[in-house]
Amino acid sequence: MLAYNRAHYDTVKGYVASREANASLCTPDPLFTPLRFTTLKRKLADLRKLPTGRAGGADKQFEDLAFDLLSSLLYPELDLAADQVRTISGAHIRDVIFHNDRKTAFLGDLRDQYGARQVVVELKNVKSLETEHVNQLYRYLDDEEIGRFGILLARNPPPRNVAQNIVDLHSSKRAAVLCLDDGDLELMLQLMESGRRPIEAIRKKHVEFTRTLPK
Repeated sequence: MLAYNRAHYDTVKGYVASREANASLCTPDPLFTPLRFTTLKRKLADLRKLPTGRAGGADKQFEDLAFDLLSSLLYPELDLAADQVRTISGAHIRDVIFHNDRKTAFLGDLRDQYGARQVVVELKNVKSLETEHVNQLYRYLDDEEIGRFGILLARNPPPRNVAQNIVDLHSSKRAAVLCLDDGDLELMLQLMESGRRPIEAIRKKHVEFTRTLPK
């Protein structure tokens, strides 16, 4: 351990600084125990091996693995995660929903800007996102219960026409959708391994999204 610390002084220093900065969040939570890093790494490897589509139950495996990864990677900044949340009418099912109680400045900004009391994540085991996937998520967002911010997790970055559709919808409805993919999950694992918080990957994506909006 001493040899590792000497050889990776900057990494250790960064990890300690990150832990100290988030000391107020380090309280026991009897409701949830996040998965260990080694388990998360294995689950991500399993997810990346999955084919796209529904054949052989790949879509359900993707949803299960993605839920396990996100609920642990984004904890404790986003917590009380629930999967396959059905609305009261039963008409819609949201794949994952997190409670947002402003545990970071970034999450506070999302509540102020988009009324994001909850963060909805739609899981799509598809090779390429389509505009209908975006429109489906937009129909779930509202000003009363959820807010106007959501996330689409698919296997690859969105095509240009889908990204433009997201920008257009933001201009008309002042709602935001971020698109994540396998690479973003990999980045979250890397951030965790280096002692930083995986939520930073979401913040990075939001910054990139805002830069695409019309001035």
